[in-house]
Amino acid sequence: MSHDNSTLKNTLIALAVLFVVGYGVFNSRFIILGPEITLEQVDSETNTIITQDKTLYLKGKVLHSSFISINGRPIFIDETGQFNEKLLLSSGVSIIDIYAKDKFGKEVRKKIDVLYQGETPSVDYGTVALAATAYASTTQSEDTPEEVSILAKTSTETASSTDQAQDTASMSTMMSTSTQSGF
Repeated sequence: MSHDNSTLKNTLIALAVLFVVGYGVFNSRFIILGPEITLEQVDSETNTIITQDKTLYLKGKVLHSSFISINGRPIFIDETGQFNEKLLLSSGVSIIDIYAKDKFGKEVRKKIDVLYQGETPSVDYGTVALAATAYASTTQSEDTPEEVSILAKTSTETASSTDQAQDTASMSTMMSTSTQSGF
């Protein structure tokens, strides 16, 4: 019977040691893997964000990290590893560099492209027509007043509103009159 007790005792000790070693190996996977960065709005296939807003709120989560930065600027994370950083975008493509490091020196870097498709400047064709008319009348070319009027009329056909077109035509008539009178 004492032989059975010692075998049972040795088996339990071996199982306990095996459990402790297995648990240690299982938890050391975080040391082996290093930090992980997950971003919410990023297309995982292209690693890109496309936005219409000039301000981007970059949201994500970092695991197993003791330090994180975006474009070289350290950021703060909450106790669960979540972050939400406000970034101001310039027109076109911006590259955002997210860097994380754990307490064992393992590093991970994620670079994403952000395409800001902001507002395109609108063109006021009435103003363009007025400028073209004024330019044409101030050049000392051999254009006749009728040719200047045709230029202004052509420019006003592309104007965005009838009021701008009427203002341009009036300006053209005034320019033609002042050109004929010698001013």
